[in-house]
Amino acid sequence: MPSWFRGDSCDSICTMNKWGPNCNNDCMCLNGATCDPTDGSCTCAAGYSGSDCGETCSWNKYGQDCLFDCQCENGAACDPVTGACNCTAGFRGPLCADPCPPGSHGDNCSGLCQCQNGHCEHITGECNCYPGWRGDVCSLTCHNGYYGQNCSKRCMCFNHAVCDNVDGMCLCSPGFSGAMCEIQCIPGRYGHNCTTLCQCMNGADCSPVDGTCTCQPGWKGRFCDQSVCPDWRHGASCSEDCLCNKANTVGCHGLDGTCFCKKGFLGINCEDICPPNYYGHGCYETCKCDNGAQCDHKDGTCTCAPGWTGEFCMERCPEGTYGYDCSQTCQCQNGGSCYHIDGRCSCTPGWQGVHCTYPCPADRFGQGCNETCSCVNAQSCDSYTGRCKCNIGYTGLDCSGSCEHGTFGRNCTLLCDYCEEATECTIVEGKCQCKDGFYGPLCSSPCRSGFWGDTCQDQCFCENEGSCDRITGDCICPLGFIGVRCEDYCPNGTYGYNCQYQCSDECLSNNGTCAPETGVCICPTGMTGVNCDDECPTGSSVQAVLKRVSVRTRAIATLLQDIVNADQHVHLVTTAMIVPTNAIVTMELLVLPMMGNASAQTVLLDYFVTKIALTICHFFVKLSQRYNDTELYKKPQPN
Repeated sequence: MPSWFRGDSCDSICTMNKWGPNCNNDCMCLNGATCDPTDGSCTCAAGYSGSDCGETCSWNKYGQDCLFDCQCENGAACDPVTGACNCTAGFRGPLCADPCPPGSHGDNCSGLCQCQNGHCEHITGECNCYPGWRGDVCSLTCHNGYYGQNCSKRCMCFNHAVCDNVDGMCLCSPGFSGAMCEIQCIPGRYGHNCTTLCQCMNGADCSPVDGTCTCQPGWKGRFCDQSVCPDWRHGASCSEDCLCNKANTVGCHGLDGTCFCKKGFLGINCEDICPPNYYGHGCYETCKCDNGAQCDHKDGTCTCAPGWTGEFCMERCPEGTYGYDCSQTCQCQNGGSCYHIDGRCSCTPGWQGVHCTYPCPADRFGQGCNETCSCVNAQSCDSYTGRCKCNIGYTGLDCSGSCEHGTFGRNCTLLCDYCEEATECTIVEGKCQCKDGFYGPLCSSPCRSGFWGDTCQDQCFCENEGSCDRITGDCICPLGFIGVRCEDYCPNGTYGYNCQYQCSDECLSNNGTCAPETGVCICPTGMTGVNCDDECPTGSSVQAVLKRVSVRTRAIATLLQDIVNADQHVHLVTTAMIVPTNAIVTMELLVLPMMGNASAQTVLLDYFVTKIALTICHFFVKLSQRYNDTELYKKPQPN
């Protein structure tokens, strides 16, 4: 049974202030702390610490076991239990971070400030006076001769001037001016800061204080404007007449008769007007008129010269007007401006004429059309900038360059990429310029057989069924022929295309001749064999001829096979020709038994075989030409 229970049945725990066996020990905890019934240890309430909870939290701590830091500012105390801030005088807010609002001070900002011309210190409530004020509640101005903050600055004013208590500015007495009121009013002015004009006349003295007039002898009145004599009289008894020009004179001096001229006049008798550029009383005022304007000799009013306006004629007439009073309207066209004096037009670049209505000539440009265009292939240039307007097909600043290859038209912006077999196109209309051997709108058609050249109009003159090169016109000779126009057989001992092959030496050494087309050896009478190296057997001329026919037929077949290998396009046609060729040979041989003479039979067979070979070769050349014309070049030919 735990020791902190009590009672006969040990069913009750110790009371609040007791602990230990049978609850016989007294708790020592203070400030509302709880006591552990087992060992008597204290659990402190918020705001206290120590073994018996007898210590209050330090000024910057609060809460259970004083574990939390206070957040208060400006020296405010922190409640040890809750952490609430107890603000010092002059501050407020949850953390005492805000000073008292204007007009209040002290604890809880409950004090009201008494300052009249200043503000109070938020803690003590002491008044801080504005410049120019003093006293406990800032109710008094600075002493005479002082100003500023705390009335610490000394005034620098003269002639009984009053010093402003705030900024020290001098308030001058009538009759004086200047920053320190050190300047007396100049003659003709009086009053505060000498701003009022005196009205005294006829040389009277004007008081700088109040403007009172002190008249000269011979004058009277408030402003000394009345002569002591009647009008136009002077002298001791006012018996003498004034000699002044009355139209230009206000009056004359009552004592000595001196003339007092009106504004704009001068002279002993006021007979003269003011000289140029002067006006007013005594002609002392200087005219302000400018730019040749006339100045009125009385009041200085300006009469402007043509083209000028404004009070002093310093401003030009508004845009679009000119002349006297700027009353005339300018007539300039195309952006031209007119001279404000007489309305003459100043044309913009590119225009000319009295009213700028005419553009520059084709070869001129610029201001007044004084610049000369530097164009080469152009009809005109821009009248404003001088930029050349190139003819079609030309480009560049001065239009000296023609269109580059493949372009044409205005500014060379069009492409003639539609031309096929062409060297170029014309720079104006883009017409295709065909290469040699081609013609047509797009240069897509080759020359037809027998014609050549750049327009396919030149005719070939090749002989022996030779064809010509469509570009150069050179003749391409058939087998066995040579020469500029294929007019010659191959020289003896040669054969084939361009006669480039050599006949067999064995054939030639046996007195045989070489066929110019095929190179087949043609034996003399009595000889046979491929190279004519065998004599004909006696009594068997027919058999020898047949043997020669067989050999020559095989040679022809070999030649055709070489052609087939070189040109696969005619393979089928050429192969098909071999059979009818053999048939022709067989048909020709049928007549041989009819010939009784063996020699005649030999000659006849040589003729037949050679004829067959030539027929086959010529047929092939024709067939090849016809094939090329129909299959490779299908474009229409020129007439």
